Amino acid sequence: MSEIIRYEKTGSCWFIALRDQYISKKHWHNEYEFLYVVRGLCEVQVSDQDLKVHRGESLIIGPGVTHDYPETSEEKRIVVVRFSDTFLNTLSPQAKEYYTCLLQEVLRLRDDRRVRGLLHIEPAFFENESDVSIEAGLTGRALELLGLLAADPSLIAERITAQRNESSETLNSMEEYIRKHLGEKITLEGLAAYLGFSPSYCSKYIKRKCGMNFLEYLNIQRVERARELLRATDIPVTEIAWQTGFSSLQSFNRVFRSYVSMSPSEYKKSVV
Repeated sequence: MSEIIRYEKTGSCWFIALRDQYISKKHWHNEYEFLYVVRGLCEVQVSDQDLKVHRGESLIIGPGVTHDYPETSEEKRIVVVRFSDTFLNTLSPQAKEYYTCLLQEVLRLRDDRRVRGLLHIEPAFFENESDVSIEAGLTGRALELLGLLAADPSLIAERITAQRNESSETLNSMEEYIRKHLGEKITLEGLAAYLGFSPSYCSKYIKRKCGMNFLEYLNIQRVERARELLRATDIPVTEIAWQTGFSSLQSFNRVFRSYVSMSPSEYKKSVV
């Protein structure tokens, strides 16, 4: 049996992975995600739409779009790159507006040698590059890819309309409440009372706006806060588990891995 490939690097505003196995529960983030299939077939669920992305094809998933990588028996090798949405700030206001509009939809890119040249990553990339050069190189590749899409729109094989979890006063209030009480036991009833909703309406609101149930939404908020603490502080992993509301280190490890595809300790090492 051949060795299973698993390489990852994380910076303050970027992430890259080259993986033969990649499983992630339903989630969204405020980053642009680029998926490229090196070999095999990758199944992705985007806003409850099941997509099959074949070798050489790519997806670009914008901020706020709910998606997940379910566990499947399909053999694959994929590249996943994420950038903070601030990477578009390097462009002129006109160009930024153009690409922000373009990336409102999830884009499936056809197999093309120019795209392969930008998104195909080998293991040596992780072994020989410093974090500074990785960030500059990835940003350059992403911007060059966007330039290709503007010059040759036929590279876009499919535009997929997806629900976006955009900011709103209510969603902001939900996040504020959860962040304030993150180290405590948070219940649907408590959140609903804070918002002035009934528990039933609050549950339906989260499902309608975010495409997931209350527990899934709460876990995303806990994991995202844990990622922030792991990146920016030297707080021990056990303490971060308590601060983000997990009842045990085992529960923290299990939930964190299900969303990030690595343990908190592994994630910490990848961002040091």
